[in-house]
Amino acid sequence: MEEKLEAAAPAINRLAARCGIETEYWNIWGEKQVVSRRTIVALLQAMGLAVESESDTVRVLAKTEEEPGKRLVDPVRVFAENTPAIRILLHVPIRSLDSTFEWTLIQENGRQHGGTFLPSQLEQKNPEARAHFVKCIFEPGPAPEPGYHWLEIRESHPSHDGPPRAGRLRLIVAPNLCHMPAGLAEKQRAWGPALQS
Repeated sequence: MEEKLEAAAPAINRLAARCGIETEYWNIWGEKQVVSRRTIVALLQAMGLAVESESDTVRVLAKTEEEPGKRLVDPVRVFAENTPAIRILLHVPIRSLDSTFEWTLIQENGRQHGGTFLPSQLEQKNPEARAHFVKCIFEPGPAPEPGYHWLEIRESHPSHDGPPRAGRLRLIVAPNLCHMPAGLAEKQRAWGPALQS
């Protein structure tokens, strides 16, 4: 039996949370399921993190905690279809709070739209007096249709002399329901193989 996350070392739990990996979910029978350590490790490795051992995990976690603002935006976010307002966490350097940022949402079907914002006018999450970075919440609007989209953000008019900040986020919008074949949707009987992983 796979080792459950509850019994895993705290480092893997914290790293999973920092990377946006859910550690539990409710199945179709209303039962809470805890994600296995093996699955968490596989997801972290798929994200390009070297977590083959506990010492690797501790090292990667320390690096992410020491440099929270190195990346402007997380690499991936997942939202449900019809989410009224998607909220994106940005790590903005103090020096860039008054800079103009441009954003572009590139949908899977090729449609694009965007705009500009000032980080100083966004909601700030847990600002710290001595922090070099501020966590800001950016809301580009409601979730687009289900699919794999890109959200690109760049500092277009810096208010400082340093290099401009930029980031690209894979925005995944999941449908509320799985595809239902017409026959099953009409509650007709059907026969065929079903594969589950």
